[in-house]
Amino acid sequence: RRSSDLLKRLNVTVLIPIAVAEEILEVFSYLSERRIARALVEPDDMATALAQSEARTHVVVMLGRPIGAVLYGAERFLPFLADATTFAVSVATLLPIRNQRFDHSGPTATNSNLRREIGGGWSWLRQHHFAFHALWRTAGTTFIFQALVIMFLGEAYEKHLHTAAIGVALAASGMGGVLGSAVAGPLFRRFGYSLFWKQLSSWVLIFLALALSDGGRSVTLLAIAMTILGFTGALGNIALDTYIAQKSAEAVLARVLSVGRLASFTALAFGALLGGFLINEFSPQTGIFALFAVAVVLRLRPRRARLAIVWAYRHAIGLACGLTVERGAVRSGAAAWRPTRPPEKTSSAPDSPPNWDCERMPTAVRAAVPLRRAQNGLESA
Repeated sequence: RRSSDLLKRLNVTVLIPIAVAEEILEVFSYLSERRIARALVEPDDMATALAQSEARTHVVVMLGRPIGAVLYGAERFLPFLADATTFAVSVATLLPIRNQRFDHSGPTATNSNLRREIGGGWSWLRQHHFAFHALWRTAGTTFIFQALVIMFLGEAYEKHLHTAAIGVALAASGMGGVLGSAVAGPLFRRFGYSLFWKQLSSWVLIFLALALSDGGRSVTLLAIAMTILGFTGALGNIALDTYIAQKSAEAVLARVLSVGRLASFTALAFGALLGGFLINEFSPQTGIFALFAVAVVLRLRPRRARLAIVWAYRHAIGLACGLTVERGAVRSGAAAWRPTRPPEKTSSAPDSPPNWDCERMPTAVRAAVPLRRAQNGLESA
């Protein structure tokens, strides 16, 4: 009785530290699982083994989200009680094998330094271009997917959708992930690491279809999109994980994976913030168009992606300060700016220049503005 009353009084202030602790423990569990898989599985069978692990994760998502929604609709404390029960079962399952040790032949670090180990993982990624670019793009897909989920939840709240319908729609990504994991082995043997780029191409098409059809308002269309995103996302994850597991030495495997988890969890957090901002400030269709633009940048090859990011960054900064980038400025690297509004005339100073608010601009950009103003005849010599 007391436990039930305590669970009913749980609020966000209590849940946030619990969620943080759970995710910290999940990182250790993930790294341990990948380390054990590397020790037990032959390199040629790594894709199949990782596909089974990916499938298990998506099965949990597929079943957990609708069940959690139904339990929450019945009693708010029931999902948390079920979560605690599953953890207890997991611990009980691991206890019988706690005394077994794996014999790792590799050297062990005696005086480890956290910063040095993170740097080692980062250095390995910089030396392997596919893993480097794929890892950050995986974080990007997590970013826009989480934003899409938050936007859907905002729409569901406004429409007063039943919790079971919300759970089923969100579980669709899990079902797609299960299907993708089931066929990942044969597809990887045929297409190899190019599966990752195929995933990004499919995401561009899905977000474009959602934006054009205003699919953010339709539970059915969103569920279909979630299924395809989960299907292709599983293929991309398996391609990246297989590359890292096959190419990295045992001594740096955990360091590389930890950098990936850091990027993914950061994207997860900021994706939720982006989704909340978009659903609060814009229509669902406009918000999905913004996510589509991000998906396009993720699909571009590294050089073109950098140009697109620089272009968007300079335009955003410029618009905030009343400036826009002139054509060719991004490709040439020059900070060529021009005003977006005519000079403001005042009675006391009829020929005064516009009120250039450049305090929020980077130093290099701010230094380039007076030159541009002089060229445009807006500043006297």
